[in-house]
Amino acid sequence: MLHPYRSIFTVILAGGAWGLATGECSLPPRESLPGIRQGLSPGGHNDALPARRWLFGIGVGFEHEGTTLGVALRRVLPGSPAERAGLAVGAIISEINGMSTVGRTDEECVRMVTEAGPSVKLKFYDPATLVPRTLTVKKESIALPN
Repeated sequence: MLHPYRSIFTVILAGGAWGLATGECSLPPRESLPGIRQGLSPGGHNDALPARRWLFGIGVGFEHEGTTLGVALRRVLPGSPAERAGLAVGAIISEINGMSTVGRTDEECVRMVTEAGPSVKLKFYDPATLVPRTLTVKKESIALPN
């Protein structure tokens, strides 16, 4: 037996226009869809798996304020392009795409990375040796930890 289900649908119209519509549809009972609806709450959500947030970037967090050398990395996400490129917490970023980070805030540095295009050229000081290095990190979609 089919169960009535009231929902809001996103309707894509000819020419790429879209609109919202409400309507009735029927869903088969839970037992007839093993593996698809199994484990869902009465509202149709899987409460065991939290929603993921994503970002398109290199996977770093900056300290709130910089030093005389630049802005230090406060966080490097595991598995991110930045980690794979060899960046580590404590590295001091002195330039982002040729622009100095000296005297800049974390928000300004995030904006510089965001506006950089598909890849980001970083000049930084290695946290262990303070030797200056330069590398280019390609941005990608990264799942943020919950």
